[in-house]
Amino acid sequence: MKTKGFTLIELVVIIVIVGVISAFVAPKFLGLTGDAHIALLKGVKSSLITASDFVHTRATVLGVENDPNKSQIDAGDVKIQVVMGYPAGY
Repeated sequence: MKTKGFTLIELVVIIVIVGVISAFVAPKFLGLTGDAHIALLKGVKSSLITASDFVHTRATVLGVENDPNKSQIDAGDVKIQVVMGYPAGY
């Protein structure tokens, strides 16, 4: 006797394929890429603030936090230019 329909293995394979496709396509349709970019920029911002705080703390320890001229501090294997204890932009 012939029965018509799908086997359990065929159904599981189809569900896995649809899941993989939706994982790549859904963010574009739901607008999640914009949220991901905003989260990335917020992470970069907090990293920059933390690095600036680290440099200022190091400059305070070395006693150059009140120097209005450019000073150079040693932060391990990196030399950092600072003005008033904060990293000098260039």
